[in-house]
Amino acid sequence: MAENLRDMSLFVEVARAGSFTKAAESLDLPLSSLSRRFAEFERRIGLQLINRSTRKLELTEIGREYFEECERLVLEAAEVHERLKARRDELAGPLKLSLTPDFGSLLFAPLLAEFALLHPRIHFILDLTPNLVDLISENIDVAIRFGNPSDSRLTMRALGTVHHGLFASPRYLELHGLPADPAELAQHEGIGIRHAAKVPPVVLTRDMDSVELNLPLRFQSNNMSMLRRLALMDMGIAVLPEVFARVPVAEKALVAVLPEWKFPSVPVIALTATRLLPARCRAFIEFISLRTHEVL
Repeated sequence: MAENLRDMSLFVEVARAGSFTKAAESLDLPLSSLSRRFAEFERRIGLQLINRSTRKLELTEIGREYFEECERLVLEAAEVHERLKARRDELAGPLKLSLTPDFGSLLFAPLLAEFALLHPRIHFILDLTPNLVDLISENIDVAIRFGNPSDSRLTMRALGTVHHGLFASPRYLELHGLPADPAELAQHEGIGIRHAAKVPPVVLTRDMDSVELNLPLRFQSNNMSMLRRLALMDMGIAVLPEVFARVPVAEKALVAVLPEWKFPSVPVIALTATRLLPARCRAFIEFISLRTHEVL
């Protein structure tokens, strides 16, 4: 079927041009290739569409009838294609995004508002969950996540990196003491992220030194706001993204613990199920790829 549709369009081009040579130039095909494909097309349908006995190319009677039908179909197909292309390039319609609740509300809400003002014909459907959903079954256009996903079929776009640190309230440190080195963390109560699956140990580094993080977690959650809140309530030393601790540290409600020891950076990525995206998705990814570093 696809081969017939392709050859129908070739036939229409030849009939319009009145010459194989002109049609080959218009289609940017070698003349020999066009002639061979058209001869195969005639053999396949079992009809002669062009009379080659005269010096000038002429359609046979059946060829003229066929041309009228083919031209209409080819024009309609071209119109459908152009409408589809216009839809692809249109900055309008729904944009369904999947974000983690904490980063979605704290960091990306201002960027979403700015993007929405730039593109008033796009409307947004926000799915806030800490887990990476199935982009295809949930009809998610773009998911923003942290770390590299295990599904290699997804298309990834790097947006930036998140840096973590250890933070505690002044009151907690007053009661339990400020650790002088990573080994002393084992004597403290920790607050950290709850992982759905087993993850490798976290390695802290300082210059050429490295040590495995050993902080017993009394509190675990998949919600960063909860972890920060518990740290502010003097419940332990929290592993937090630095961007989440920025304001309470500036207000002296939290204190950086062992700031010279660095955590591995975590990539922030935009995920899509395919590279073939409508314009609204491409525009959103380009926008946040330029702006995410400003909020991290």
